[in-house]
Amino acid sequence: DKDMTNTSTTESMFDGCDKLKTVNSKHWRFGILNNASYMFYGCAALEELDTSKWNLSLLSNAESMFSCCGKIKKLDVSNWDTSSLTTANDMFYYCEEVEELDVSNWDTSSLETADNMFRGCIKLPLIDVASWDTSSLTSANRMFCDCREVEDLDLGNWDTSSMDNVMELFLECSKLKNVDISNWNLPTTCQTNSMFGGCKLLEQVKANGATINRLVNDNVVSSGIDLSGLGDDTVYTFKGWYDSGKFRIPADGETKPEEEEEESGGKK
Repeated sequence: DKDMTNTSTTESMFDGCDKLKTVNSKHWRFGILNNASYMFYGCAALEELDTSKWNLSLLSNAESMFSCCGKIKKLDVSNWDTSSLTTANDMFYYCEEVEELDVSNWDTSSLETADNMFRGCIKLPLIDVASWDTSSLTSANRMFCDCREVEDLDLGNWDTSSMDNVMELFLECSKLKNVDISNWNLPTTCQTNSMFGGCKLLEQVKANGATINRLVNDNVVSSGIDLSGLGDDTVYTFKGWYDSGKFRIPADGETKPEEEEEESGGKK
């Protein structure tokens, strides 16, 4: 066991240890740790890390904690006490081999920023954040960007009343088919640019009338039908397709345009 109960920061502890393959971390005992930013940043060769029994009840800053740990396949963070976590920017940024990451039971009531949190988790098929308390969250810029295996994202119960930035939230989620943002209530100042950019398989968005009209006005969604009469708080399921960087809600009888053939013998 390594007694770290009196350690308040592990910032940059293994930062840049790009040849480190294993760390015997299973029995590390934390007590007052509040800053783990950049703890394993750039540990590109790290393959194993047991974090399952860490006591992180006071952890506030986890920015880039595992960023660019490109060989780790599993991180067991399912039982973490995250009630004090405020900053998770780049936390799992380009953990390219991670295939399992259970954050479904996290207490995120204090979370304020999650920019790029899961960005580049290109093999992760499931990100369950449906029950997260996002009442304090102000920025989720590119939070799920480049999550190439995710097909469904349920953010329907998210409280977005404090949100300032959801720009490129789902950018290049190339297999994403269904998105639930049904109870969102975005502030007028919130940035939404390119929210669905690169989501070429997107076929369904669940949203209330106020949010879908907001996204149309922001040029994130395009519509062939008149949406002005929708109830602001009424939830609708919109079926459509990806078209020129946006989600397209088609008019009656409108058909999905044929994808252009790639030049030089590429795939059609």
